Amino acid sequence: GPTIRTLRDLLGCRPGPAEGTVQSLDRLSSALAQVCADGPHVIVLEDLHRADDMTLRAWNHLLSLAHRLPVLLVSTCSPLPYRESLSHLRESARRTGAEMVYLRPLSDADIIKLAADRLRATPAARLARYLRAVRGNPGAAVSLMTALDAAGLLERPAEAGDSAADHVDVAPEAENSSRILRDHALHDIPDDQRHILQVAALQRARFDATEVACAGDLPLPAVAAALANATDLGILRTEDDRLVFRMEAVRTACAQRLPSTERQRFHQAAALRLAAWGSRPQSVAYHLNAAGELPIQAIGWRAGLTEATLLSEPALFSTVLHMPPTDYRAPMLDYWLGDYDTALKTVLGLVDDVHADSTLLRLSVRALIRSGRYEEAAALPETTRDPHLGAWQAIALTASGDLTGARALIRDLAPPHGNMLAAAALVHACVATGWDIPTPADVVAARDALDDGGEASELRALLQADLVALLAQTGPAESLTAALADVTPDAAATPAWAAYLAGHWDTATELDPDVAAVIAMRRAKPEDAPATDRLPRADHISHEAEAIRAENAGRLEEALELRRQALAEALRTHPVALHGAEHVLRLAEATGAEADAAYAVAACAQAAADEGLPVQVAIAALVKAMAQHDIVSLLDATQACGEHGAILQQAHGLEQAAVWLADAGDRRGATRTLREAVTLYATAGATWDIARADTRLQERGVRRRTPADQPSSGWAALTPAECRVVRLVVMGLSDKAIAAELFLSQNTVHSHLARIRGKLGLRSRIDIARAVDFQVEKCEEAARPGRNAGLPG
Repeated sequence: GPTIRTLRDLLGCRPGPAEGTVQSLDRLSSALAQVCADGPHVIVLEDLHRADDMTLRAWNHLLSLAHRLPVLLVSTCSPLPYRESLSHLRESARRTGAEMVYLRPLSDADIIKLAADRLRATPAARLARYLRAVRGNPGAAVSLMTALDAAGLLERPAEAGDSAADHVDVAPEAENSSRILRDHALHDIPDDQRHILQVAALQRARFDATEVACAGDLPLPAVAAALANATDLGILRTEDDRLVFRMEAVRTACAQRLPSTERQRFHQAAALRLAAWGSRPQSVAYHLNAAGELPIQAIGWRAGLTEATLLSEPALFSTVLHMPPTDYRAPMLDYWLGDYDTALKTVLGLVDDVHADSTLLRLSVRALIRSGRYEEAAALPETTRDPHLGAWQAIALTASGDLTGARALIRDLAPPHGNMLAAAALVHACVATGWDIPTPADVVAARDALDDGGEASELRALLQADLVALLAQTGPAESLTAALADVTPDAAATPAWAAYLAGHWDTATELDPDVAAVIAMRRAKPEDAPATDRLPRADHISHEAEAIRAENAGRLEEALELRRQALAEALRTHPVALHGAEHVLRLAEATGAEADAAYAVAACAQAAADEGLPVQVAIAALVKAMAQHDIVSLLDATQACGEHGAILQQAHGLEQAAVWLADAGDRRGATRTLREAVTLYATAGATWDIARADTRLQERGVRRRTPADQPSSGWAALTPAECRVVRLVVMGLSDKAIAAELFLSQNTVHSHLARIRGKLGLRSRIDIARAVDFQVEKCEEAARPGRNAGLPG
């Protein structure tokens, strides 16, 4: 950075012997006056943020003289890192009438354009990522490109005739390019702080100052100051309550400044220091893993690790700790890593008779279920005296297709008597088998009685999936939305299908690829439907996909048969919404298959009578009204479907009512009812259903005059749930408070806020609150419980 000597050289001033501060400033003043005596001058001093305090004081002194001399003094500085002396200089300059010009960082797009103009080629992915690391500084971008070019690390693809030849990228020599990027990133970091950043780079991806200080045996105040400085300069960023490097390449390059053998010694010493200090076990395990061995001093630490700790990151602890096969925690880790075969082998190696240990036997049953070996799990001996183990075997029997045997086993099991794990497993088994179906409240009570970790975590995930399956049939829709937000992919198949039935298609797409394939078909127009291969699952999901493809091809008899098979498969799985029955009635009418229509009506009526779930009763009434051509009963059943979350059935009922109204000559009523149906279809993006409904009504001379597509951006694109979140943001509630108010998890609130910002083009909660002033009434209206009753929120 500039120094007092720089100023003296500019002004041709030489210091006198033993000159103090006052004399030095007076000499600079005289030198400036002499320079200006020859005429106007411009003096520029760059990078004041790197100058020492004496230089800043001298420059401030010259600024106070500038208004009396024919001179223009120009200086530049970065706002980061913050320096109090610089702040005082700016304030003093303002008082003397100086003009402050603030240069905002360029956007990433402008930096990329700058690079493209300079290189005469478009930066490809790796180079673009490096350029974004300069944080909008055009000078740093040019300097970085120059350094990469000088090192021979910029290259253009050589494919002739390929558009990629107009691109330029960083060569794969990652070590050299990362070093250059590191040097640019650390350009403003003092030398004494670079070692601290190197130690920080040797920690886990997310770290804090205390861990860096302990691992590197460094003074905490110095570490905190260095990390704060690096954060101000954009090298680090905060993530929750911890720090991360903004670019992994910079972190890697900083860590690699230490030779590999020294890195291993550092990691081993860091692990022992952190263990002695009582740091998080995950941080200790990370350093042990990087060291490549488990020191004798760490064996006692390993023995004290709890099951909950090990299961917090199974892959990390399994790799690091190398559990001996005689340790019961070894098969547990294998199980949670998805290596079920190894877990089973380890269990058999731990005891001569696995049936003597109920914990290991349950682990074996769960591993067999997870690996799809249901018959083996169900064939394990005598379980009636152990309700915990018996519940898991009932689940295995259900999965193998022996529903009768599973229900008989549950009926004969002894009560759990205060064993929360056994009680939870039994509730899950009852939901899976449809035996004495618990209420959603029963499922929530069983779930919330469990702790975290091990089998309890697995059962919590399964019970959450059960809750979704029940709420998809009983409602209310808002409760289903909240329950879906806490579903884990580990138990995805059931809640994915429940989300699909309830019209939560975005959630269902994220949870299960097979369900996503069906959704992709229903979100495409018939002529644009994806030509996927037959799905691997031989159940109602696969049958539905095949039925859609057959109907697109005009093979209505084949589509009807597939829909009938899908309904039969759905009826076999308990509990289940009677999804697809409405399509059986529609196709049976189109093909004249009265027997199939009668089967669907009777099957739905029997299921509704047996289980009495509200949504089953509503759908059974819907298909009965369709079969009897009773429009009054159909509209009543349609409303009931909407009240219990069966949105697609509600839309289908309105579509059928519109057809009947058109056939009766009531074109105005048919148009109005069709619009209602299409609006409901559009909430899930069911383009295929919209096209079908339009085609059926167009054949009868009825056309819609308004589009039904939901806008993808702007206030109109917000869902009722998102509008509720907006209202609470305006009230100033935190994410945690919003989650408590709406009975959601904080992750769900974060997701809502991310979607809201994306739809509105805003960057923060403050922007949302400012922008919502003139939209409050609209959001309040959308958030009222009466709006779109029954629609997923």
